[in-house]
Amino acid sequence: MRSLMFMPELAQLVFEGKKTETRRPTQPMAPTDRLDAFQPDETFYMRERFALKAMYNTQSPNDAVTMHRECGRGRKPDVFYKGAGELPSGERWGRWRPAIHMPELLTRARLLVLEHRREALHLIDDEGAQREGFADRDAFMDAWCRVYGRASWLANRTVHVIRFRKLGTGT
Repeated sequence: MRSLMFMPELAQLVFEGKKTETRRPTQPMAPTDRLDAFQPDETFYMRERFALKAMYNTQSPNDAVTMHRECGRGRKPDVFYKGAGELPSGERWGRWRPAIHMPELLTRARLLVLEHRREALHLIDDEGAQREGFADRDAFMDAWCRVYGRASWLANRTVHVIRFRKLGTGT
């Protein structure tokens, strides 16, 4: 299944249903762009920064899931998501792991693509920014510049616009 990575604060907005659209840069020089595969009615899962209980900390996330199942403890190990806040005190948690290492079984949200189009970055308006989880276009622009750099905003390149709906929690 395909996936997209989200920064912790945006992952939390997706989980809460307050972010229903994402813009990502196109790959203008690449022969294929992996985001072109995100088409309406396809499902993908959200990757985000996470931590596992300390007992799983020495293993890869996939190995932790396998070990948890083999011990008869249910479908997935205890996982905490950075977007949900700081690690709970009083419990032993492992280190924060990057979103790229999140296996599908640890996701907390599956998303359904409703629309996929390409448009110039500067075409975003306040309504589009709100679907992105921001108060307005200026707040979106500030966040874009923090992630991709001011030069990326000024270039006004074509971006993927993927509108989605949260289907529910992970498995």
